[in-house]
Amino acid sequence: MAENFGGENTTTARQVLRLNVKFDDTDSAGAGVEGTVIDMGSIPANAYPTNIQVFGRTVFNSGTSDVLDIGFGAFGSTSADPNAFTAALDITASGELTVTKLLMGDVQSTTENVPITATWTAVGAAATTGEIEINLEYVQL
Repeated sequence: MAENFGGENTTTARQVLRLNVKFDDTDSAGAGVEGTVIDMGSIPANAYPTNIQVFGRTVFNSGTSDVLDIGFGAFGSTSADPNAFTAALDITASGELTVTKLLMGDVQSTTENVPITATWTAVGAAATTGEIEINLEYVQL
């Protein structure tokens, strides 16, 4: 997208952090990822999140509920906020899921890289199916 501010031409390109989470994913130690903070990667300094899309590829089917939080890890003097962008998003459906919260908070105008995180929490019997794709779009100025 080309924009003109005060006669200066600039171009801003959207970039995406992408993460797939499956019900049977494990971390580097072989433990299941359910209930743990998953690192999605980092957005660079002077970047701003602009959109989050979550797609249910396969329905999660834990006994009672399956929810997703998306936020950020600690950076500089800012504490982690694991549900800064969305909290308790129901992931028991397929298709594009509605993200109702995209608040930038402490991530705006930072001069440091910001680690982005996702946390899947299941309640009840263990899931035997489930896969989601998370896309966090951002622009770097």
